[in-house]
Amino acid sequence: PSASILTPGMYYVEFDICTYTGTINYYYYKDKEGTTKERIKNDKGKTVPAHEESELEPGYENPVNSPKITGCYIVDTKGNKITSDDIVNVKIDKTNPKNFEKDVYYYCPKYTATINYYYYKDGETTDSVKDDNGETVPAHKESNLDPGYENPVPSPKITGCYIVDTKGNKIKSDDTVNVKIDKTNPKKFEKDVYYSCPIENEPEQEPTGSALIYIAWIIGLGALGYSAYYFINLYKEKKQEI
Repeated sequence: PSASILTPGMYYVEFDICTYTGTINYYYYKDKEGTTKERIKNDKGKTVPAHEESELEPGYENPVNSPKITGCYIVDTKGNKITSDDIVNVKIDKTNPKNFEKDVYYYCPKYTATINYYYYKDGETTDSVKDDNGETVPAHKESNLDPGYENPVPSPKITGCYIVDTKGNKIKSDDTVNVKIDKTNPKKFEKDVYYSCPIENEPEQEPTGSALIYIAWIIGLGALGYSAYYFINLYKEKKQEI
């Protein structure tokens, strides 16, 4: 307090009213790092600044909505999902006032994408296709993807083969697969692409049992016909000699 003399024997007292500040920080929570001091970014990629208030008097209260970040949710310092920090109440206690400070942590899961390339042989299979050099075509894999991510991936070209649906019908839609992590309902991306390779491009197969029987039947008929022809000619020759 300070005093100013007005007249002899009189003065007034000035009291400085203490005021306080309120601060809310918005940080990322990461799997390996846990709580961080890295400020979150909004859906436009802009850093979200701290919420700051000043000159707050004892007894002050203000409920502040935490920012909504697509694909992220608020967690405690151990990474457990919570809703208690969806709204943070900035409060300056009336009986024991002090500056208000609060850290709010956001966890934003990362996602993976996998495209498998399989043969179609009278139905779906899990036999990986081979390229023109006879090497197995590996699955296309991506990781650490954020909601809203997109990437068109051309499917491998295999000579003599074409892409089909799960019923074996030739299609063009899977010539390029669009890897996409949905922005509003994100989840990992998985896709199987099937290739049909016509018979003439596959290794020749050994004759089946039915085929062997058919071949033997043809050979047998030929032998029987030749025998009949031989004996008829022999009979005619003998008859002419008589």
